[in-house]
Amino acid sequence: MSDETEDTSSYPALGRALTWVETPRAKLTLLALLVLGCVISVAWDFTYEKYGYFMETSLIGFYAGLGFVLMFVLVLSANGWRALIGAREDFYAGESTDAENLPEDQFDIGDHNA
Repeated sequence: MSDETEDTSSYPALGRALTWVETPRAKLTLLALLVLGCVISVAWDFTYEKYGYFMETSLIGFYAGLGFVLMFVLVLSANGWRALIGAREDFYAGESTDAENLPEDQFDIGDHNA
């Protein structure tokens, strides 16, 4: 990201509202919000008495830890499945218009990076 301020007046309202994500402090802010959410979810376990069929389910932070572990496994398995059944990068190249040799004047080529 450059030091210049970008003119966001042509952006839609949601695009203008989310430009803060590109700031240098955004990564730290999002990480702090994640940690705060984790702390709150574990602290919430102290507010009620749990009755579980298994002893492990009554431990403090059990479901928060279980959710973290299962999401970690889900992400790793999704990467493995993508490698196993994912399509090649040029899978649609034979049917796409950019692979054809059509005259340039038949395409409406505009600036789509607005």
